[in-house]
Amino acid sequence: MLTKNRLFFFNKPYKIKLSWKNLTSFSLVLLFLPEFIHPEGNILHYICYFVAAVMLMTGLVRCRNLTREEKTFLLPLVFLFLIGSFHSGSDKFNYYKDMWYFSKPVLFIGAGIIAQKTGIKRNYFLGMILYFSLALSLKHICFFLLMPQLLAESLMQIREVAGGGNLLIAFSVAYISRRKRFLEVKNFLNIPRLALLLILYSSMLLSWSRTIFAVYLITMIFLERIYDIKYIKRSIGTIAFVGALLVCVFLFLNSTPMRANIEEITRKIFSSYSEILVSSKYTNTGEISNWRGYETALAINKIANGSIGDQIWGYGFGATVFIGFDDILGFGIYDIPLLHNGFIHIALKTGYLGVLLYIGFFFNLMKIIRKHKFIGDATGDLLAGILMSSFFTTLVITGYYNKSALNSTCIISGYLLSWIINNRRMSIQSTSKNNPYVAYNRSE
Repeated sequence: MLTKNRLFFFNKPYKIKLSWKNLTSFSLVLLFLPEFIHPEGNILHYICYFVAAVMLMTGLVRCRNLTREEKTFLLPLVFLFLIGSFHSGSDKFNYYKDMWYFSKPVLFIGAGIIAQKTGIKRNYFLGMILYFSLALSLKHICFFLLMPQLLAESLMQIREVAGGGNLLIAFSVAYISRRKRFLEVKNFLNIPRLALLLILYSSMLLSWSRTIFAVYLITMIFLERIYDIKYIKRSIGTIAFVGALLVCVFLFLNSTPMRANIEEITRKIFSSYSEILVSSKYTNTGEISNWRGYETALAINKIANGSIGDQIWGYGFGATVFIGFDDILGFGIYDIPLLHNGFIHIALKTGYLGVLLYIGFFFNLMKIIRKHKFIGDATGDLLAGILMSSFFTTLVITGYYNKSALNSTCIISGYLLSWIINNRRMSIQSTSKNNPYVAYNRSE
């Protein structure tokens, strides 16, 4: 069934065809939609989770050409889920919450794979990511335009009102920072690149988030291949320009009513290490400065005091860490079901075996990227940056098992990985058809 319509930014009618590819595109929109919805746990989040599950199951039935790597690379996360679900703590509510958190990466990464398999082109997919990031940035900036007094408030109050930014913005602004990569993205509204960069960078700076800044830097390291000496010279100009721009922005903001926020974020950046450093005590001078390290110490102590089985297999889903006193966080709770340090969180629920599976999952994906990535192709570099960023966030915001911060990251990772694998395979098949000698040698 075909229908015709006209949009204000199109010069000619477009056709809407009811097909599996278009339904998948619509499902992707639903999966990204919760990024606009707060608070976490809203009913829309669960609707999107259901959509991801249906999309994955339907896609698996329809897809007959999954490669061996696409069928197997998620197995470590599947086994990790099974280990935690086989036994549980006494708190059934937290047990089902953990089932939700530990199943999400498998479902959302799988949904990304299916999206690629249905024929959604890379430039179209990257365009969707860019425009979702643009919408998130505009929404974020609008809070400050409508409430200018918000700029003079504390960082905590700013985040409560405007939110703390989004990782999608960091990935998007890093990717389009070079014109060559920007031309690979479907620009639906033909918005100038500089305008997009201005909006995205503004939102990223106004997020006041150390995690987002770190994710941006890690992604840029892989996109610009700063880890490779051969590419450092090529990237010096970009690094110097971005660095000088950030310094100028911070110096400008330091002379405005936002000076207090500049000083606070600077202090937080320099105290980041002490915040995550494992400590049996916490500092409470109006603000608990090393709570992450303190809760990590409590969890490590619980794991160490457990049996050999508890250390190997974990305490199971629903396990919590007793903090020993009430209302330290202002919520009237005695137990912590979710830790900031994702590695210790995984060890608590699924043991040391779960941690090894989690690390092995990322190690295997990096091997797949190295095997299939073409020289000069930025897609593999983007995926490597996203994966290493996700691995880093495991240390500070639980990584893949965060409540919702990395849902979209999982979808992007699944899509790009499937694209890299299949693009390489199609290239080899095309070369073999056009060159009988290559085909003969490959058959040998």
